[in-house]
Amino acid sequence: ASNVIRGGAEAYIQTSDVATTTSGDVSVTATNNMVIDATATNAVTSTASASEAVGVTLAFNTIGWAAQNILFSAIDALLGDPALADDAFDGNEGAHATARMTDTLISAVGLAAFTAVSTNSITSTVRNTTTASATKKGSEAKGLGLVLSLNKVSSATQAYIEYTDPVDVNNVDIDADNGVLVSADDHAQITADVDLKNSAGGSPDATGVSGAVSLNDVRGGAQATVTNANILSTGFNTDDTKAGDVVVEATERASITSTIASEMVANAKAKGKTGNTTTSVGGQNGNSTPSSMAVSGIIATNLVLSDALASVTGSKIVTADTDADEGNVTVSASNTSTITASTTNTATASGGADTDAIGITLAFNTVGYEAQNILFNAVDTLLGDDLISDAISAAPGAGATASVFDTLIDASGQLSVEATMD
Repeated sequence: ASNVIRGGAEAYIQTSDVATTTSGDVSVTATNNMVIDATATNAVTSTASASEAVGVTLAFNTIGWAAQNILFSAIDALLGDPALADDAFDGNEGAHATARMTDTLISAVGLAAFTAVSTNSITSTVRNTTTASATKKGSEAKGLGLVLSLNKVSSATQAYIEYTDPVDVNNVDIDADNGVLVSADDHAQITADVDLKNSAGGSPDATGVSGAVSLNDVRGGAQATVTNANILSTGFNTDDTKAGDVVVEATERASITSTIASEMVANAKAKGKTGNTTTSVGGQNGNSTPSSMAVSGIIATNLVLSDALASVTGSKIVTADTDADEGNVTVSASNTSTITASTTNTATASGGADTDAIGITLAFNTVGYEAQNILFNAVDTLLGDDLISDAISAAPGAGATASVFDTLIDASGQLSVEATMD
């Protein structure tokens, strides 16, 4: 199962002259809401004298990435790194929302708002059940269950005001009574649930192997910027709660919620009673030793790369309001990227005189680190040191930056420049 969404939303005004009368607002809004809700269910049951059951499920869901073939997607999932999609084929396009205003004069009696919002999400559910049950004594049951799950979201949100020429402090570019809002809000998220169940029951032998590989990759970014703009907000109309305020804000909320579970049960049954039985028939020794083997492995990789940037550069901002609580200038960036992950691996072998159960679990969760393959992740984990990731500069960080540079601000209210990373 492969699901792909590509595209974006863009709203803009450029090289224009815009004016409103009475109580009119100027609004430039881009909204991008891409949603994949996918469920893949695979059930294989074999009941025969000698039973073999094989169930393999591949589920790939992407938003903001170019499509690629099943083989390359499977390789990226196994590596725990979208190396082929990103590095080899530059497939990270980004599902974007952009609201922009360039080189335009605005006179608004109301609010001048430039808003970009992205809420791109994947909800993926994978169920794989494999059952091998040998019905004849003296036969063997073999069960193999495998899952490859890959989910990727790349999202980019931008809202900006920009003038090509340096600011002219004597000529107002944007005159808005109720204030100016430049807002970028990005919420890229993945909710992934993988459940793998495998059982093998045979007499005298039962062998089962289960393997689940899951890669969840979220890349988000929110940017709100003002460049070379002369902004005046008089705030004479106090009906609006933001009257007279100039707000430049970037909000990033990238998140992954991942649950992956593998359960492998191998149950052997002896011909008669359980245990080693050796008899002599016609001078020959016969041996009936029931055996069971259960092997279960999980590789889970969850990666978040995100950034929030709010900035005012080379500009002039003046607010004036009769209400002392208004006329504020706020530049804020907030990043609340999160990973919530649960990994459960169970291998049970029973019923035989010779039983073996093996469980292997690898789980890697990172925020602010570039993707790297499972081998490098495993080495760093075993060393307890980011030795390899540091060597290849794989830690760009997940951050929030709010800045005001080379700008004149005269505010009747408060000035706030704040960056928050939670």
